[in-house]
Amino acid sequence: GALVKAAGAFTSKITIGKDGKDVDAKRIFGIMGLAAKQGQEIVLKADGEDEDAAIEGLSTFLKENL
Repeated sequence: GALVKAAGAFTSKITIGKDGKDVDAKRIFGIMGLAAKQGQEIVLKADGEDEDAAIEGLSTFLKENL
């Protein structure tokens, strides 16, 4: 839930990918379906007006919480 809330703070379209599968970071079921664990490599993408701020903010969030 916390990641979805963090992603929801931005207007950009935000996706998180793992093993070639991308999901919408604003949808809890997509995030749960990825089942990312600490130490795994994930790819964060943002597209929109605040994409730079979104990447920066969510990168920090993931480092602190994953």
